[in-house]
Parts: sequence; C-alpha cells; structure tokens
Amino acid sequence: PEEVGDACAFLCSARAGYISGQSLQLDGGSYTGLL
Repeated sequence: PEEVGDACAFLCSARAGYISGQSLQLDGGSYTGLL
C-alpha cells in the first residue's frame, strides 16, 4: 500500500510534469520476469 501511495503522490506532484507514456510496475518487489 505504501508503494502505491508514494507513486500516486509523486504522479500528482509538479515533479511529474514531464513524465508521459510510462508504465510503473508496483509489485512490492516481487517481480518474476517476463513470462
């Protein structure tokens, strides 16, 4: 939950003004690679 909240707060801030066309992976560190 904290990871998602931090990402949302960042994306709503002025610092994220230049981000476009990105995909954020919010998986809590459990990335298993491409299947």
